[in-house]
Amino acid sequence: MVTKLRALGATVHQAGRNWKEADTYLRDMVMGHSSKSGVEEVYVPPFDHPDIWEGASSLVPELEAQMRDVGGYDGVVCSVGGGGLLAGIADGLRQAGRTKQVGILAVETEGAASLAACLEKGEVTTLDGISSIATSLGCVRVADHAYEVALQDTVELAVLSDAQAAMGSVHLADMERIMAEVACGVSVAACFDGSLRRGLGKGCGDAEWKERKVVVVVCGGSIVSTRLLEEYRERYGAVVEEELKSQKNRLVRKMMRMEPVGEGDVERERKMSQVGFEGKVESGFQYAVRA
Repeated sequence: MVTKLRALGATVHQAGRNWKEADTYLRDMVMGHSSKSGVEEVYVPPFDHPDIWEGASSLVPELEAQMRDVGGYDGVVCSVGGGGLLAGIADGLRQAGRTKQVGILAVETEGAASLAACLEKGEVTTLDGISSIATSLGCVRVADHAYEVALQDTVELAVLSDAQAAMGSVHLADMERIMAEVACGVSVAACFDGSLRRGLGKGCGDAEWKERKVVVVVCGGSIVSTRLLEEYRERYGAVVEEELKSQKNRLVRKMMRMEPVGEGDVERERKMSQVGFEGKVESGFQYAVRA
């Protein structure tokens, strides 16, 4: 990505080990100094601002239009880094009066699961660092609004491995001829390991689940190439296959819910789901593409 930016003529200065440290450096060391030389400063937050949420919320009216001819949609899957996309989608559903009808499955990777850490602790918290290969999801602290959204009854969270995320990108390229980076691949991967149905199909029988329509938000194609996808296939294909065999009937995925039980009180309930891996896309998997 840095190479691409420099090719466009940008001067790139890298600071810090993750986005949070880079953002702190920008605010403390850069902002306020360049104006002295007559340069106008513009700070564009990547996820924690109402304008960003409003932009992401525009997905919802597009989905309403795209999915109308096939009977609407019952759920949305999106990945979470800082939580701007999640917050925007939730806001869009609320504005459309669809919060109770459409569930959201938020997905993170192990090593970048900042939202999961918040739900486990019962408050917005900061990770010590990022170890996931999904660097676009590498935010050590989510937006407060994203955490508030995650507390809704219709929002569930799944945390998948880097290997699953990488193979999600590979499967997307193989099946749909769409190249997306692992930050997006993790959402696709949720359709393969049972997370999708556990998150959005609670109480559904097989026949009802088969008729449900779920939209997977596919975004993020800056850090991907055919060569990288082939490397993922070689490096992680066997790893995921082994997971499908060895993790059957093991408790390996977490669904966290924080629910208020009284004024100023929050009760934590961690729901552990047994995984019955099938190694195939779950029924009801559909997608809508945004140009």
